[in-house]
Amino acid sequence: MKKNASYYLLISVLMLGLSSCNKEEGVDPVEIDMEALNDAKMNWEGLNIKDYTLECSFDTRRVEPYTVVVRNGVVHEITPEPGNMYEFAYLRHFTGRNLTIDNLFREIERLSTDPIVSVSGIEWTCFDAIISYDATYYYPKKVQLSFGFSEMDDGDEYFSLAPDVILNITRFEPE
Repeated sequence: MKKNASYYLLISVLMLGLSSCNKEEGVDPVEIDMEALNDAKMNWEGLNIKDYTLECSFDTRRVEPYTVVVRNGVVHEITPEPGNMYEFAYLRHFTGRNLTIDNLFREIERLSTDPIVSVSGIEWTCFDAIISYDATYYYPKKVQLSFGFSEMDDGDEYFSLAPDVILNITRFEPE
């Protein structure tokens, strides 16, 4: 019971803190280990890999991963085509349906200075990012982003949480 109470207290404090942020006052950037990001990006770029295939999933509930084929740094094919709204919105808004390692690095860098992502007219704020990198090819192999948005209800502002956006790259093969 104490564990649940502590969890709810932590979430309440987080929501209160985040609800005090709004776009007019400026939103604090999400904390990202920029040294680790820059090191990984520099090492990735040093490999100069432009043709590769990766398998990924966008959350832990989907059983079948997506296969993304990249040629000359551009997505050549994604199979199967993204089906449900969550996956489609993720591809369209997070990576612009161009899920390449270079674009993934760019989006993480962007979120470090501008944590706002506009989806369907709602401005979502990224408030937490957990990123792990591949030890051989240095790409972000797991990215977990937490989003929420502020709303007004009867004059009170509150913060609504969204399900985490989780990208797992489970297989990477350079060609």
